[in-house]
Amino acid sequence: MNITIGEKIRELRLGAGVTQTELAEALGVSPQAVSRWENGTTYPDLELLPPIANYFGVTIDGLFGCESGREAKVAAIIAEAGSLAKYDNGVDVNIEKRLTLLRNGLVEFPKNERLIYELASTLSNAGWARLGERIEYVGGFLVHSADNCNNEYWQEAIKLYEALLSEAKDPRLIGSATYELILLYKNMGQSEKGIALAEKAPPLCYGREMLMEAASDGEERHEYLGRAVLRLADLIAETAVQLLMSKESNFEGELAIKTVSGIIALFETLIGDGNFGPYHQRICDLYLYLSEHLWRAGRHDEAFEALDKALEHSKAIDRLLRDNDEDPKYTSKLLDGVSMEKELWAGRPSYTSRLPEDWPMWMKPDFDDVKGEMTKDPRWQDWARRARE
Repeated sequence: MNITIGEKIRELRLGAGVTQTELAEALGVSPQAVSRWENGTTYPDLELLPPIANYFGVTIDGLFGCESGREAKVAAIIAEAGSLAKYDNGVDVNIEKRLTLLRNGLVEFPKNERLIYELASTLSNAGWARLGERIEYVGGFLVHSADNCNNEYWQEAIKLYEALLSEAKDPRLIGSATYELILLYKNMGQSEKGIALAEKAPPLCYGREMLMEAASDGEERHEYLGRAVLRLADLIAETAVQLLMSKESNFEGELAIKTVSGIIALFETLIGDGNFGPYHQRICDLYLYLSEHLWRAGRHDEAFEALDKALEHSKAIDRLLRDNDEDPKYTSKLLDGVSMEKELWAGRPSYTSRLPEDWPMWMKPDFDDVKGEMTKDPRWQDWARRARE
């Protein structure tokens, strides 16, 4: 047996961000057995090779450090598609190239789970960028328009996601595909299908981040708790803004201002020293949205102060992207030493120059009237210039 298998298991485990204990529990062995494999003291039993390969989404050949040409080629196709996708953030820059690349890949490697997922995801992106999403307030509540049913890209994406979920083995692909399919069901007026699929999922408290915390102890538990609280804060931010937008009357008075300001304050409480790492991006988005509602309330000076804050946080993430630190850490008292998980955000392009176009980030209520007024203020042109520098 090739003696590199232990090293490969360790490499895959660290790359997936799981502990020896977590891997051991998934395979039904002891943590000590995993440790002995990685140290080269012993090898996994032959009957464990398929479960190990399935757990990490690789072939058995890949465990022995001699991944087949087939898998290497699929990986190269996905890497190229991912590189092109960095510039398709809601716009149509490389979508056609990505679709062609992935369709050709599936001709050569039919039924490959990863290629099917990437093609479905790209089609979903194409539906947003090329045809848009139609939503409106009906009876005071935000609903998706029946016009979305004509979105040909989403129709094809749904079929691919459904086919993938009927046969997929990789739990990470299953999770992502399930979430994206549920969103498309809602967009296409098929909410009952999305609800039926969602009901099969475990409750939030049994999610990956919470389970990792429950399985660990000591310094490792501190690390997982830190990751979990930040991801929960990010989830609260997105969910609270969606809740705000779900009802038209929420924009009466200053509820929107208080809600968005409160979410920003949550991040500032958790990360007390201002070293927000990748969450600078979320705070930037929140300040963009806050500026719209401050302007609506007649608080025009504060609206531009919020725009300056958004720019400040966007430039902070740009500096972080240029940083050569391989494992940046949080430095606030509560999160001291917790990893910023660079592998989740490194390599993406800067969006700072696009802030004037991306404003206000969340698109409800209709913002055109506010933007028309704000862009006439000389301060907007100055802010836009500084964003594009």
